[in-house]
Amino acid sequence: KSLGAHLDVIPLYARLSLSEQQRVFDISKRRGTRVVLATNVAETSLTVPGIRYVIDSGLARISRYSFRSKLQRLPIEPIARASAEQRKGRCGRIGPGICVRLYSALDFAQRPEYTDPEILRTNLAAVILQLLALRFGAVDQFPFVDVPDARQISDGFLLLEELGAVHERSALSASGKLLARLPVDPRIARMLLAANQHGSLREVLIIASALSIQDPRERPAEKQQAADAMHRRFQVQDSDFLAYVKLWDYVEEQRQALSQNQLRKLCEREYLSYLRVREWRDVHHQLKLACHEVALRENEQPASYESIHRALLAGLLSHIATLDEQREYLGARNRKLRIFPGSSLFKKSPKWIVAAEIVETTQVYARTVAMIDPAWVLGINDELLQRRHSEPRWHAKSGRVLALETVTLYGLVISDKQRVHFGAIDPVQARAIFIRSALVAGDYLPNVASDRRTGGEFFAHNRQLVTDIENMEDKARRRDILADEEELFRFYDERIPAAIVSARQFEHWRKRAEVQQPRLLFIERARLMRHAAETITEVQFPDRIEIGDVQFQLQYHFEPGHAQDGVNVIVPIALLNRVPDNYFEWLVPGLLRDKCIALLKTLPKQWRKQFVPIPETIDRIFSQLRPSDKPLQQALTDILHAFGAEKIPADAWRPQELDAFYRANFRVLDGNGELLGQGRDLVELKQRLRAPMQQSLQREAAHGFQRTALQRWDFGALPSTYRFDQAGVTVTAYPALVDERDSVAIKLMESPAAAQQQTECGLIRLLQLQTATALKYLRKELLRGNTVNLQLAGVEQKREDWIEEILEATYRELFIAGHELPRNEAEFEACLQQGKGAITEVALRYEKLLTIIAEQFSRIRALQRQSNEPAWSAAIEDIDQQLSLLFRSRFIAATPWQWLQHYPRYLQAIAQRLEKLRGFYARDRELSRDFAPLQKQLLELLLREPERWFASDTLRRYRWLLEELRVSLFAQGLRTLEPVSVKRLRDLWQQLQTEHGAYT
Repeated sequence: KSLGAHLDVIPLYARLSLSEQQRVFDISKRRGTRVVLATNVAETSLTVPGIRYVIDSGLARISRYSFRSKLQRLPIEPIARASAEQRKGRCGRIGPGICVRLYSALDFAQRPEYTDPEILRTNLAAVILQLLALRFGAVDQFPFVDVPDARQISDGFLLLEELGAVHERSALSASGKLLARLPVDPRIARMLLAANQHGSLREVLIIASALSIQDPRERPAEKQQAADAMHRRFQVQDSDFLAYVKLWDYVEEQRQALSQNQLRKLCEREYLSYLRVREWRDVHHQLKLACHEVALRENEQPASYESIHRALLAGLLSHIATLDEQREYLGARNRKLRIFPGSSLFKKSPKWIVAAEIVETTQVYARTVAMIDPAWVLGINDELLQRRHSEPRWHAKSGRVLALETVTLYGLVISDKQRVHFGAIDPVQARAIFIRSALVAGDYLPNVASDRRTGGEFFAHNRQLVTDIENMEDKARRRDILADEEELFRFYDERIPAAIVSARQFEHWRKRAEVQQPRLLFIERARLMRHAAETITEVQFPDRIEIGDVQFQLQYHFEPGHAQDGVNVIVPIALLNRVPDNYFEWLVPGLLRDKCIALLKTLPKQWRKQFVPIPETIDRIFSQLRPSDKPLQQALTDILHAFGAEKIPADAWRPQELDAFYRANFRVLDGNGELLGQGRDLVELKQRLRAPMQQSLQREAAHGFQRTALQRWDFGALPSTYRFDQAGVTVTAYPALVDERDSVAIKLMESPAAAQQQTECGLIRLLQLQTATALKYLRKELLRGNTVNLQLAGVEQKREDWIEEILEATYRELFIAGHELPRNEAEFEACLQQGKGAITEVALRYEKLLTIIAEQFSRIRALQRQSNEPAWSAAIEDIDQQLSLLFRSRFIAATPWQWLQHYPRYLQAIAQRLEKLRGFYARDRELSRDFAPLQKQLLELLLREPERWFASDTLRRYRWLLEELRVSLFAQGLRTLEPVSVKRLRDLWQQLQTEHGAYT
């Protein structure tokens, strides 16, 4: 700064504007000592008057192309002696001068005499292209004045191969011949050829001519911000290349509107070099003429971003780069680079870019860049691409073997994991995969019925054979029947030609081959089986089991530990309540023997030892085993005892120790075949799915004939059964009339008993709706003024409740008991007319009976209060239990008149028993000893399964004969309806066991 007043410092380098370069010659405004800071431009023949001193640093930035890194480098390096002498010659032209060298004389003496010629410092692609075009023979034999390194020649050929200009370094391709006719760098020439194909020649011509000259945009050191603001108008988002097009269009518009002098001033104001703009137009004009000579035509419509940059990529394949995980750009051949700070994309960091040039100065910079899609690279020169394929697999939808393809260019991943047809890449492996996955594994026709590619008869036949044999293995619980997949592969491999790699080819061949050999692809059953498996029959392992009018489908699964291992019973939800509780303990005949053996092995040793050897014991009794709803353990106990063995206690069996597959797995499906629940505990499953079961039936009824709010029989006939398909099984449901208080509805029930019970109640309601007058009278007159205590054995009801119960019992006695239920309107009317005249009479009879019962009950309560001796407690407790059974909820309506009319006798017998207790309580205790077990087993059953009240006539008879037995034991003078004894009741219970094993 202290010398600033006496110095006039002037820069001098090539990128300065002409006016700034002329300042070194202007001595009229000279101010102090003139100091020129010059680059090696001063080594030229430029003479600046008045220069007396030259300070030579001995260094210069020299452009060199590196064939190793494939970069144009601008390193700073020592100059040659000739250049040093040339620099010295810049001083003292018009007077004495002094040159100061900032290096030693020894250093000067050791430097090369001359700077390396240009041919040794540049890429030789353009030279090689012209030599080949002029047919000068082998390039490495050409007599260069300065012979380039062989590696430079090889590098030049590599660039020409990248551009698709040569064939194996021997001759030009068709594209190469065209490139040689265009007077520009081969990269730029290749862009022009591609632009012609993509319809973007107009724009690429502008860009190509701009890249062939020095940038026309000026950026004076002292006015950089102003220049940047002016140049920012021409920036285009995502592309520096398109900035040239925008600038060209602007300059051309101004050139048409302004005079040459005005245009020159405009360029000066807007920091554009007028001389370079003129040079740009000249180069553009020359290129345009050259393009016309080789029949390249400009596009009339503006080209798209993609078409322009696809054309640029054709000449710049090795100038692409991608942003890596470290937010750095990775270029071709694994080189790191950065976007040049002067680019409009410098701060945007797009994922993929292409650069006009990649130059190494202090760092490796990409200049003039644009954002690209890497897929645009595909199809330019696919010979440069490296393709790796992985994970080939059969794709049923397309009918081909597809693989994941990774495409790289100079180490950059252009596309990753794209699915491609593997048959064209490796036909042998693709064919093997096609046979194994499509034909052997069964992925060729997932649904034969709906497939349109083929009739699939051979395939359906072969797959069915495999499925049948696999089912046999599941049934027999072994994996040694089906031949391995290699056998089926060999079968197809022997018959299918080697060229078949896809479904389309296979179908074309198959249709022709089957004309001559219709069963060419039908495999024989024997070839797929290792042995005959004669014991695995439909009898031993049925696919369906019929129980009454219900049929259940069976499926077999062999996979220990799996939820479905063993026998699976497919149960439509509508049939769940009809699955017998114990029938499936017997599994199927083919597994019954093994299960029996396993059950015996769970017995404690003290019981098990009498059956050793166990398999022989089971073989002796096996013919006596008949599947039924009787528990298997009880059946085994009875049969073994019949064969002479000691009777096994029930608690000695340990079925919980058996493997899971020895218990059937119940899979409950809805109407769409969807699984609602599964398990091996049938009781728990029924309880858990009770609500869905009822909903399923009612949904089916809603689709069929369900009716609600019925007050007359105007709905036609009421069928006894209704059948529909659910989960592949025909389900039988039972329509019923359901009481809904002020009307009735038609709904489906899961069993005939439930339908009967509901229909009886619904029919009573429908009859009451038709006899409203009689009901109105009875509700008014029944139990009117009755002073008798009607609170019986815990049954506490209002008068209105007793009346409704009497009315229900009346209608049941008149219209239901002993009659067939009406099924149509005519039968209903006949039933109504037959009994409606006796409604009042029967109702009054019930009223009278209820009064008598209430009076006798009051007497019994009085006697009980007097019978307070501790020794009588067992008898009193038994009497309370008897009364609770007699006077259970709604006993009037629930008890048939056949037995209800004997209530006074039963109560009279209880009263007599109480009166006799004082003198005969020991005798009472003795009589009760034989009676108690008979009542206990009934109470346990009814407590466990209340619905058994209506299960069978035999059970109801047993219940009331117990009351008759009480009369015969404790009040013999009252007589019984029929002869009755403890033995008779035991025999009747045994009959129940035979009918229904669950009653034990």
